[in-house]
Amino acid sequence: MSVDMPICSNETYGSLKNASGQPHTTYSYALADMRFTVQKSLFKDDVSRRGNIQFGLGIKFPTGNYHTEDYFYFSPSDPSFREIAPVNVTIQLGDGVQESLPR
Repeated sequence: MSVDMPICSNETYGSLKNASGQPHTTYSYALADMRFTVQKSLFKDDVSRRGNIQFGLGIKFPTGNYHTEDYFYFSPSDPSFREIAPVNVTIQLGDGVQESLPR
């Protein structure tokens, strides 16, 4: 049996979502989705020394924040103006549905 409580620290760097044209770093840090898993080995350890096959079953709990936000620079005319917006889905802390913000 195992219980996974991952604490994640992620960051991305680039100018993809920043209208200022300058690359910036965005961050996400917190507890991500937790998992509870049960595994069972097919062979006993004393019978097979060269390998084994393991089966498992698990459930994931949506404890991570799927709407993590950080600062983005949306104004091309004022490069210091920043707004809070959801970070890229690749560094989100959960698997929920991310809605895009209206512009």
